[in-house]
Parts: sequence; C-alpha cells; structure tokens
Amino acid sequence: TRLGTRARCTSSPCILGAFSKQPDHFRCRSAASVAIGTAESLQTRNQLSRAANLISPKMAMIARRLALGAAAATSLFNERVQALSAAAKSKAVPPVAPRRPKDIMFGKVSGEDRGPNPMDPPVIRQDPYFWLRDDTRKDKEILGHLDAENAYSQAQTAHLEQFRESLYNEMLSHVKEDDDTVPYKDGDYFYWSRTVKGLSYRQYLRSKVGSDEETIYLDVNEVSKTLPNPKQCVVNQVEASPDGSKVAYAVDGTGYETYDIVVKYLDGSKAEEKITKTMGGVAWRDETTFYYVVEDKSHRPYQVWKHVLGESQDKDVLIYEENDDLYNVACWRSLDGSLIFIEAESKETTELRFISNDELVLVRKREAGVKYDAASHAPSSSLVITSNIGGLRNRALFTAPVSEPADWTPLMDSEGAAVLPHDEGRSLDNPRAFKDFVVVTGREDGFTQIWVAPLTSAEQCGAPVAEQAHRMKFEADAFTARLGANAEFDPKQQLRVTYSSTTTPGSTMQYDINSKKYEVLKVAPVPNYDASLYDTER
Repeated sequence: TRLGTRARCTSSPCILGAFSKQPDHFRCRSAASVAIGTAESLQTRNQLSRAANLISPKMAMIARRLALGAAAATSLFNERVQALSAAAKSKAVPPVAPRRPKDIMFGKVSGEDRGPNPMDPPVIRQDPYFWLRDDTRKDKEILGHLDAENAYSQAQTAHLEQFRESLYNEMLSHVKEDDDTVPYKDGDYFYWSRTVKGLSYRQYLRSKVGSDEETIYLDVNEVSKTLPNPKQCVVNQVEASPDGSKVAYAVDGTGYETYDIVVKYLDGSKAEEKITKTMGGVAWRDETTFYYVVEDKSHRPYQVWKHVLGESQDKDVLIYEENDDLYNVACWRSLDGSLIFIEAESKETTELRFISNDELVLVRKREAGVKYDAASHAPSSSLVITSNIGGLRNRALFTAPVSEPADWTPLMDSEGAAVLPHDEGRSLDNPRAFKDFVVVTGREDGFTQIWVAPLTSAEQCGAPVAEQAHRMKFEADAFTARLGANAEFDPKQQLRVTYSSTTTPGSTMQYDINSKKYEVLKVAPVPNYDASLYDTER
C-alpha cells in the first residue's frame, strides 16, 4: 500500500476513508520514493526495520507497521490456502431433508385475516419443506435434522479452526475487555455498567451521590445461570424505578426475542416479580405501577398493559390495543415524569396518546403520511413536537398545550420568529424537552446533527418561548453524534452526547449549553491504535 493514499491500517479499528497524516515534506517525491522503493525492494521484516532507520522516525514507525501488517497478511493467506486444500479433501456427506409437499393457500382464506383485498379465489402453491417449521422447537425429527446439518458444517469447516482463531485474536487485540461506561446521574444515584475479562455478560453498578462505594445491583452473568441455556441470555432495558428502590429488566433466554420482565427489589425486602411474554422494557408511572408492551402471534407489538406490583399478571389491565397490522406500538415515560406516552406508528404515519391521571388522551388523530414525535415540558404544561404536517418534506418544530394537544403552533422566539422551521435541507427527528432548553436530533449536510434551543420563558399553562436554535459543532468533518444518557429533566445546562468519527473512537462528552464548550468524559480505549496516523477529510 502506498503511504499517503486512502488506506486502512491493520493495527487500527475499522476505519473507512482515513488518510495517513504526515508532514507535507513526507509527501514529496524524494521522501516518498525512498519509503516506497525501500518497502517494495526489501524481502524480510528485519531488512525493512533496518531500512526504516534511514528515514524519519515517523516513517520508520509506519514502515514497521507495514512489516507487521504484511507478515500478518502472509500468515492469514497461507492459512487460507491450507484451509482450501483441506476442504477439497473432505468427504463429508451433507444431510438432505426429505420433500413432503403441502398445499399452501395464498389469498382469501375463510377465518383468517389476509389483509385488505386478498386474492379471490385464492392460489394454491406447494411447499415441500413446510414440515420443517416448528414454532415450539421441540419436534425431534426437525431437531435431528438440524443436528446433522450442524455436524456437517463442523466437518466442512474444521480445517478453518486456526484461521478463525487468528481472526478472533486480531479483533480481540483492539478491544479492552475490562471497561466501564461513564456514570450518569439519575436522582440520588450514579449509574453505569461494566465488562470484565473472562465474563460473558455485563454488570450494572451504581453509587450513592456523594459516596465512592459502588454496588453491583444487577449481574447478567448471574441471571444467565437461572436460564435453561446460560449461553443464550439477552438482558436489556434495565430501568430503575423513580426513587431507585427497584430495578426492572427484560431477559430473553431463547433467542426468540420475546422477553420476561423481572422486577428486583434492591433492598432484598421482597422476592423478584416476573411478567412473561412481553416486548421488553417498562414505563414506570410510580413506585408501584408500570406499563409494558406485548406482541401478537406475528411478533408485532400491539398492546399496552398496566401492572401493579404485588399483583399477579392475570390481573393486569389492558390500556391500549392496535388492531391495524401496519402499526407497531411503543410506550415510554416522559423525561419530566408527568406523562406516559403510547405510540402507534407505521412506516409513514404516527399516532400518539398519553396517559395523564389515568386518562388516555389522543394527541392528534392519525393522518396518512403525517409523522410526529412529542416530548413533555411540565413547567409550561406543553408538548414540544416535530412533524411534517401540512405536506412538508421534512419536519418542523411545534408546541401545543397538554390540555389541547392537537392545537399545534410553531415554537417561537421572543421576536415572533419560528424556531427550527421547515427546511428542505434539514431533517428533524425526535425532540427532547429539558427544564431550560429543547434538544432536537436529525440530519443536515449528510450527517447526524443535534440542535439546542434555550428556553427563555416557560410559564405555567403558557406556550414556551425559545432562543433561536444553534447546531452543535464537532471537531471532525465527518462524524456521528447522538444524545447520550440524559436521565434528569433539570441537568443544570449540561447535555450528555456521544461522538465518533472515522479517526476518533466512540467518545462520551458533556456539553455546556451556555458556553457551548465540551468536556470529554471518556474516549473508548482501542488498544494497538494510533490516532495520530490518520486524518479524516470530507
């Protein structure tokens, strides 16, 4: 590889479009020709290392890296050649599933929902392998066939074991196995998670504000031991209750992506409670009640249920059901804690409701092609909304009173000008309302962006007034920026964001709304990667 050209360093993480960054004189013909000519003429790693001493220290370092990369590539190539040779000699016989034709009807079928305007009369097609479907995953014949296929696969790829090990070790060399996420504050505690070398799953920790004593309040490694197959354990949506006395988490022990919700009392005062067959995740209303979503037989999230701690699941109350197969349902608690949102969304249309004082309130009736998202701002009793209503190509920013949620008006500044109005070149996504500012994510200039609009007035029952939004600035020309863990409605003018570029590993940063300056809290460690070797340009 010619130095100074678009390239990927073998000792770096996966980097696209990165350029080797060297002084201008290095790119001149004389220095470059020496480096390239030397690299191409030398045949051994030792010779290349000795030649590196004849050029600049930085060139020498790159030459050594090229030597290491070439040696690794040669090793992998030789292993691959040996693997192909061994594969050619393999005589394993693949298992063949018997054909058992079954008539399948496409179109209108009595007693079944086949969608709008199904074919009538229906068309019959034969499926010779329909018998291989078993949603219970208990059919012995099917399991036996799968075991035979796995055995055949193992036999055919046994010669690749060393090759797989080499690839694994190369990838692992860029991963720090003992690592913590950056703690974030939520109420009286700081929360974070940890990975530990030798353990398969993550640990979740917290500490009391003002204390250095940390507590592992959920260890997924221990959760996995309670499952039939400890190697299949997915835990997500770990949500502490509002006062931090309990934690709810979703666990899937089958890989079927159907989750059980487990509620753990962190003081150990009561036994764990379990809600089965859900989509995972909870929306806490208070310390005794939460909402959750379940799926239909086709794995479509379509119902929202309310559960009261201490009661059995068969006493849970159905709050909302979506019967249109085009729509999926979601449920979450607003950041200010005042509302529970319920969303029904298709690819092109949104319909939101919220629960307030046990009443289900419609924000705005669904309208084909109209999408919107909303956040609650309790100090002004308002909703902050982004939407493409009115045939807009992209979304604009609106506000509406909670008492009249369908009455949308643009969010204004003190001069009466709209904040983040519609723009053909700017795509807005979700709004987030904090006590003293509004944040909107989206895209502009081809990249993810974040806009911040400080609130200048938020009187009770009055529409909020904001300053004109500013777009957050980031160092690189090409990057990805997202909101981080922001768990508190009043973060004291501080916003947590995550940032990465083609040369910068994932970073967690704190952004000051007033000064518009960043504090880098952590850059994800990537062993054996030297960021100084690369630039990113657009």
